[in-house]
Amino acid sequence: MELDSILSQNPALGQGCFGKVYKRRYHGKTSAIKVVPASKIDKDQLDRECRAYCQLNHKNIVKLLGQPETHGEKWYFPLEYISGSTLEDVMFKRGALTDKAKVTIIHGMCNGLNYLHMKNIVHQDLKPDNIMIEASTNRAVLIDFGLAKFISYTASVEGISSGSNFGNTAYYAPEVLLRAMRSRRSDVWAMGKIMAELILRRRLSAEITPNEVKRMLSGTKFAEPISKMLHRDKNQRVHMSDVIKSILGATSISSSTIILPGLCLVGSALLGMGAVAVGALPVASVALAISIASAVVIHVS
Repeated sequence: MELDSILSQNPALGQGCFGKVYKRRYHGKTSAIKVVPASKIDKDQLDRECRAYCQLNHKNIVKLLGQPETHGEKWYFPLEYISGSTLEDVMFKRGALTDKAKVTIIHGMCNGLNYLHMKNIVHQDLKPDNIMIEASTNRAVLIDFGLAKFISYTASVEGISSGSNFGNTAYYAPEVLLRAMRSRRSDVWAMGKIMAELILRRRLSAEITPNEVKRMLSGTKFAEPISKMLHRDKNQRVHMSDVIKSILGATSISSSTIILPGLCLVGSALLGMGAVAVGALPVASVALAISIASAVVIHVS
């Protein structure tokens, strides 16, 4: 029986832009096997990139457990299995989350991205769906990077570097929307937006400005670093190493109330978060919290 048939006997754990993911034993260890059509793989880059990828070792970076294999018309990538939920679910589909948990998640995300940048790797597709939160520890794990480098986009002049190649533009830095090359700086912008949304538990516009973020996060320990991460001029953005220094030692989000602009919806009931809508008020002071349920949803894409 072909490997694809064996895997497909069980429901997929998740599906990303490039393929489906299945739970399976790999060398005696539970793993997440990502299945990608061979037609999408740039074989010339695959071996070189995978050798570098296998050298990565950081608790906040998903591990590639071995060399990808090809069977028939598909490639199989053995990845670390994370028991938990995506940050997307944590932020918008869960209950209350303590300050301590938020800070743990933020530190993990930032440390993971800083590690990649130190290794001269650009994630290229940071978004809450590509960050797993381990249910038992709140460990944040960056996923679905690196694989983007293996994908062949021969029809695109700029390859995977242009904003048109991926479907979700909500976390594209301003320059990426203008089809500039992805870089560490575009990763920093995306991470800043993700951090702000985690703290506020609301989606922010891609047009958000540093001053707006600083005002919305007023009273938190993350207002200053996040505002610097979201500078619209990429040359004015901070590096992840600077962000790490800024948040080092932070054990809580804030010591005062977060200020949100008026005419906004906080915790829409449509998202199932049981919070109230804030509208028709010039300014609303709202205590916000999110939580991770001890769910067994597994997603690696």
